[in-house]
Amino acid sequence: MNRSGTEAAFDAHAPGYDTDFSETVTGRLQRDLVWHYLQHHLKPETHPRVLEINCGTGVDALWLHSKGFTVTATDLSAGMLATAAAKTNAVTFIRCSFLELENQFEKESFDVVFSNFGGLNCTDAAGLQKLAATAANLLRPGGRFIAIVMGNNCRWETVYFNRKGEPEKANRRASGKPVEAEIDGNRFPVWYYSTQAFAACFEKSFTLKATRAIGWMLPPSYLDKAFRNKTFLLRVFYLLDRWFGKRVFAINRADHFLADLVKKNR
Repeated sequence: MNRSGTEAAFDAHAPGYDTDFSETVTGRLQRDLVWHYLQHHLKPETHPRVLEINCGTGVDALWLHSKGFTVTATDLSAGMLATAAAKTNAVTFIRCSFLELENQFEKESFDVVFSNFGGLNCTDAAGLQKLAATAANLLRPGGRFIAIVMGNNCRWETVYFNRKGEPEKANRRASGKPVEAEIDGNRFPVWYYSTQAFAACFEKSFTLKATRAIGWMLPPSYLDKAFRNKTFLLRVFYLLDRWFGKRVFAINRADHFLADLVKKNR
């Protein structure tokens, strides 16, 4: 991971991140799909301690806390953490790269490791394999690793950029190579994954329990301006994501996919 470029990009973007994503109509609906899954598949009685990585401005950490989980939230970006910490003192926020967790936490300290909305796309397969080994050490028996990752074949993105006459952007996720992203003038590499490629990085220590489409029919947040006033249409798209999110055809064409992995018995 290009630490300096990634860190600088998200530090710069922290003040406007909620406005540009978390508080957009499309961003809220995509996040609600994630929360719907978590609420139905995680209980604080059985998995009380959550380690969130790439926590951003703390939106998910606050929600998890409100549901009764004990949350420790980490992020590489000091700017993101400052924004998150200003919202609550009920969550422990720690500045830490997800590739350096072993330096911060003791073995078998958590029941869940959680990462939302593409933070793990900021590393290559070798980085994911390193994270998988570390996460297995930090999770108690039966622990879960739940991640929402940007897929390598987003239907919305392909159609949007082809219509704009930018085929290189339309096909960038499927290239199999790192793609240079830019936020506020700061450049850093991003890797896109299929569900199979992502799960393969964790297969030594984890079993893939479930996958879901996040943003198959719901559009990406950069299309929010075009859709924010189409309330009924977005509601239909949201329900279609809910109803068909388990299907392979939806997962393989979504903006993000959710991967729920369970730690293997040793």
